[in-house]
Amino acid sequence: MLVQGKTYENYSCLNITNVDDADNYDLSIDSLESNVLPKHESSPKITKKRRNKVRPLKILNVNCQSIPSKVGAWRLLLSKHEPDVVVATETWLNSTIYDAELEADDFVIYRRDRERSTGGGVLIAVHNSINSTEIKTDCENAETVWAKLILTSQQNITIGACYRPNVADKTTTPTLKKIIETMLDKQHRNIILAGDFNYPGWNWSDMTLKPSCQHINLHEDFRTFLNENGFVQEVKEPTRDANTLDLIATNIHERVIKTEVLPGISDHSCVLTEISMRINRRKQAPHKIWLYKRADWQGLSDHIQSELKEIDNNLTVEDTWKMIKTSIEKGIVKYIPSKISKKRKSLPYISADLEREMNTRDRLESKSKKGGSKIEQRYKQLKRECQRQLRHEHYRYVENLLTDDGSQDHVSKKFWSYLKHKRGDTCGIGTLREGNHLVTEPTEKAEVLNKQFQSVFSTPTEEPLPYTDESDMPSITVAAKGVRAQLQRLNPYKAVGPDNISPRVLKELANVLSQPLAALFQKSLDNAIVPEDWKRARVTPLYKKGDKYLPSNYRPISLTCVTCKVMEHIVTSQMTRHLEENKRLCKHQHGFRKYRSCETRLIT
Repeated sequence: MLVQGKTYENYSCLNITNVDDADNYDLSIDSLESNVLPKHESSPKITKKRRNKVRPLKILNVNCQSIPSKVGAWRLLLSKHEPDVVVATETWLNSTIYDAELEADDFVIYRRDRERSTGGGVLIAVHNSINSTEIKTDCENAETVWAKLILTSQQNITIGACYRPNVADKTTTPTLKKIIETMLDKQHRNIILAGDFNYPGWNWSDMTLKPSCQHINLHEDFRTFLNENGFVQEVKEPTRDANTLDLIATNIHERVIKTEVLPGISDHSCVLTEISMRINRRKQAPHKIWLYKRADWQGLSDHIQSELKEIDNNLTVEDTWKMIKTSIEKGIVKYIPSKISKKRKSLPYISADLEREMNTRDRLESKSKKGGSKIEQRYKQLKRECQRQLRHEHYRYVENLLTDDGSQDHVSKKFWSYLKHKRGDTCGIGTLREGNHLVTEPTEKAEVLNKQFQSVFSTPTEEPLPYTDESDMPSITVAAKGVRAQLQRLNPYKAVGPDNISPRVLKELANVLSQPLAALFQKSLDNAIVPEDWKRARVTPLYKKGDKYLPSNYRPISLTCVTCKVMEHIVTSQMTRHLEENKRLCKHQHGFRKYRSCETRLIT
């Protein structure tokens, strides 16, 4: 049966019990369409999958006039615009200032500082979700720094930051010409050049020179340099008073989506450019955070005690460890609440009142460009007030980190974490170089660093230790009392090892875990076997000095299981006691001995 292109094999869909009575039923097209058409056709509709919107590459060009004195405003600028790349000029940094002090935790920083004088300085900050590496140049006559962004397997972008200190400078443009020629010869096809170039004589909207232009030849040389290399200057609006000083020039003008001039953190406005580029961004997976302050420690203790009431002595060392570990893991999930980490976008020291004032400042900045001396004067006054308040709120936030309870006698853990963070560079592992090959994938980076660390490890000697029958050391015995004492001395804030058991949990459960762990330690020593988890370590590469892309400039830091460290301490203490009591150590041995140190070695 065929009805408007739809086929029905029988009358069952019409609810007719007797086919002979079909003539008594209304079989018109309208009736069939309204009563008997199937709910689902044989050919389902094909719905197109919604493609994720590709986010453009956002580049922020900002003149800072001292980042250290404007850390709060600098952080706010990064948080507000969420750029992928930041080109900063007049950073006013030097070798005594760490990258971490800039509080750009999500960025890998490449910078060039002035060492012989104050002021100046340039940097490029690349978001750590984008693979990047620094490009070294031999030209010393210009304040520039260069970086290569590895966006996809077949697409890269070269970004340069430049600061031309004054309008009469004659060395920057010729130096840039040499650098660009070298870049193009080395297959750096997509180039973006940004910074503060100090060419106030150009009216970039119509490419004409102002009547008041000084050093016309230098201005013309810069335009010739851009034209010869196929660069287009994207910034058309003034960035400082009536002059366009902060520029972004590129030879991929067809990919530029838009360019905006926005309020900055100095007397210069900043420039934000969006470029249509597909980027393979690495996203950090959210992780679970245990809320130990809200834990039910008594319930967890009772759970562990019931689970480990009787441990079979016939179990192997590995099975005994797994039994203890599993009972702890189950108890943690049941009695300790947790939350999933979320990245905080708002800064902790920005109040609602300050945010409203900054929004008013931004609106006045837009109006001041249209003219009016009163509006411009009010804008400058409000801008100074916002900078003063922002600096004050940031300092007060850091000061509040000193104490948790308001007492000046107790320095909080947050403060020491903050201070430790500022003393080192914590940008993670950037792009590494192995020979002439750039390594960008995390797995490949781990393999390269692992190979480097193995190459510097010394091979243990196979010769047996000298044996003497004098004062043989007795067998090591592990008592629950000693294990309990060691667990209670643990620092609860230390990092976890490969077993994911926090020292905070071991310390809180010292009374119920001392006996099972003592039995495990004794069995491990008697059988000369350790669990597999104790043989593993979380190795963290620590950057020391030199070029960050060289694997040889990293040192390994290993995190092992806390329970393994407890047993190691017990073994070490008993061995040291035996050697001290039997005078088996040389009197000139000052290292790793109690009450002895480098100072005692020097005075003896």
